[in-house]
Amino acid sequence: MLICNGEDDLVVIDWGFGSPLAVGFDLGQLLVGPMHAGLTPASDIARIDVAIFDAYLGGLADEGYAADPEDVRFGYLGSLFARSLFTALPTVELRGPDSDSLRRTVRERVVLTRAMLDLTAPVVRRRLARVDA
Repeated sequence: MLICNGEDDLVVIDWGFGSPLAVGFDLGQLLVGPMHAGLTPASDIARIDVAIFDAYLGGLADEGYAADPEDVRFGYLGSLFARSLFTALPTVELRGPDSDSLRRTVRERVVLTRAMLDLTAPVVRRRLARVDA
């Protein structure tokens, strides 16, 4: 549960993934959730990525958790890739009638898919290079 500074609201966090996962795993939903909901444009992905990643590393450090930023980045983006990349396109909606709204959604989701690939590819390449070494 979260209590925001200066707010009376109490926020309950979904424990759907309440099991051991890669460090950084939970960042993926923070990144793409608002985009999947149509609240944030995919063009903001790089800006949001920097903000949440740096804040996450800061939070780990504040709690005394020593983590290699490359491991955190791989856990974050590797799990995002596995979980979200191929479901980014609105396949259910594509079965419905054509509309301007659907076309805008599909275009935005294609941009999001490309942006996720652009973020993830360098991280995966670096990790594979370490494995091959």
